[in-house]
Amino acid sequence: MAVIRVKEIHERPGGGQSDWANQGNYSRKFIVTFDAVNTSEVTALAASHGGLTIPVIAEAHDKDTRSLCNSRKAVPAKPTRGTGTTLLHWSITCTYAVPPLSGFVLDPVNRPWVANITNADEEYVPKQADGVLNGAGAAADPQSNAAGVAWHDPVVETRKHMVLFLSKNVSTAPTVTSIKDFSGSVNNASITILGYAFGVRELYMETYDVSQKQNDSGGTAYYTTTFRLQYNPRTWDRYIANVGFKYLNGGGAGKWDLFVNDDGSFPSVPQRLTSAGLDGSAAALNFLQFRIKSEQTWSGFSFPGSWP
Repeated sequence: MAVIRVKEIHERPGGGQSDWANQGNYSRKFIVTFDAVNTSEVTALAASHGGLTIPVIAEAHDKDTRSLCNSRKAVPAKPTRGTGTTLLHWSITCTYAVPPLSGFVLDPVNRPWVANITNADEEYVPKQADGVLNGAGAAADPQSNAAGVAWHDPVVETRKHMVLFLSKNVSTAPTVTSIKDFSGSVNNASITILGYAFGVRELYMETYDVSQKQNDSGGTAYYTTTFRLQYNPRTWDRYIANVGFKYLNGGGAGKWDLFVNDDGSFPSVPQRLTSAGLDGSAAALNFLQFRIKSEQTWSGFSFPGSWP
């Protein structure tokens, strides 16, 4: 199958002031004829013959270079006479417009990242290391009372943390496996996004959304990926107060004793342990750290290192 003719139907403005009066909006129409039946719109849009080629997306108008081709549509054309098949002839319409913004990119896949930042509330258990002060302005442990005994129920506070929204068009849909693996993960390496260097496990990918397949006016297929990343400067590890009713007595693994009050009774609240699990009732409260979220490599997303 070969193209035997490409003809432009001159329905566009002839030039001069009439072109500018259209505010840069134009339309050009072509008829493409094949020597055999063609069922492909893509083939029709790629037609070229006798030095005449169908314009491509972002190609400038020949009489107004401000205006760029922003859509192309090909449909079977009825023959001018007789009863021959329409699939030998294709009608192609190309429209032009001046991009609305400086630097506007017609191809949706090549458009830059869209980014914004907001804040969200988070409940957490504060620690002395978080800079907690007492009423006199001195460093204080919010998890113990004046006698140095840990609270039965930990103190819970609310704080703000930054949330990043990032969106980008891609030509190929991410796999379901990829979406499953990265959703709910944290960054396993430091990463710079929007000019800020985030440490390991400080970003949590709360959502990783992918739109259904879309097509722009020029026929380019793309998918929109959207990410919601929550920032926690203390990392997204879980911290639990290292307290209990039993402690290791130093005699080896599994050799433990119960905490006992001076009067022989058992304490009603859990007591402090050392990091080794020994009796820590005279020591400062410490916390056990757990890396509970999936840690993934995010470099493949090519998140914007600076503001788009």
